[in-house]
Amino acid sequence: MSWRFHNGRLSAPNGGEWSARSGPWGKGKLPDGLYRIGVAVSLSGAANASFKDEANFAWWCPITPRFGTPRTGFGIHPDGGISGTLGCVGIVDGNTRALYALLLRAEGETLLDVLSCREM
Repeated sequence: MSWRFHNGRLSAPNGGEWSARSGPWGKGKLPDGLYRIGVAVSLSGAANASFKDEANFAWWCPITPRFGTPRTGFGIHPDGGISGTLGCVGIVDGNTRALYALLLRAEGETLLDVLSCREM
């Protein structure tokens, strides 16, 4: 079963859900389609405020499109700093440690299904 990003919600296969947004900066929202979820990493030290949650915890999890697109550099991360992302999935819920822990435990070919981001 895949993770899902739809209508401003990131949903885990286990039923967990987080409020999230994508865009409007850079080239806009994340394109619809299937993505492979990579390995989440904690960002220590002087990490960019854009990757910190309200608890000051910074992390990044890369996602790679499984379809052709000229765009690169997508990920899932807390939506800190200025509201919005450059096309990533930005988590807007206050403390994101539970989500980070779930992404760390993801095994094998973990997929993210992005649907209809244009209405967010």
